[in-house]
Amino acid sequence: MTGRLSSFPRIRPELRRPPSRGPHPPADLEERAGESPGKADFLGAFHDLERVVATHLFVICATNSGTTFLRKALATSRRTWNLPWEGRKAGGYVGPLPANDPELADGDRIWASRRRWLDVLEDPAKYDWPHTRKAWYFQAHARDPAASVFVQKTPEHLLVVDALARHFRNARFLFMVRNPYAVCEGICRT
Repeated sequence: MTGRLSSFPRIRPELRRPPSRGPHPPADLEERAGESPGKADFLGAFHDLERVVATHLFVICATNSGTTFLRKALATSRRTWNLPWEGRKAGGYVGPLPANDPELADGDRIWASRRRWLDVLEDPAKYDWPHTRKAWYFQAHARDPAASVFVQKTPEHLLVVDALARHFRNARFLFMVRNPYAVCEGICRT
């Protein structure tokens, strides 16, 4: 993937979603990224993350439990590659999406509350991890191109930890716990 934008993974037509940021970054995007203090300087689209990333860190926790705050804090490290949003919201992600999947209608924040939703989210046939990894790497950003840890968080991935461990080299998991009352209150409030 080194510097070749044409190597962006192709999305199977039946899983295609409208891109949120366009299909390819502008040619000078990496140079412009360093212009804003505090922003990431390097983009995965221009680096061989298959070679550079030695560890995959998955932040695992229920919805509304602080994973976004932790992901943003980890993104300040010079040692991490990060996505600017949850992994399931990245273009090229191949897996069930509570907000878009008819089988998961109305389950975006309460995906663990119904057995039929859990069955969909736990179905290995719904995921294409090699394709998803390439898409994530393409969209990742870092403060240092030699960063060796890839950080990703998606609450629903709590159900597929075994698959993540199988499909991502040197997978590590950070499990977070939050007071269940606070989780429910946050879901009801948002």
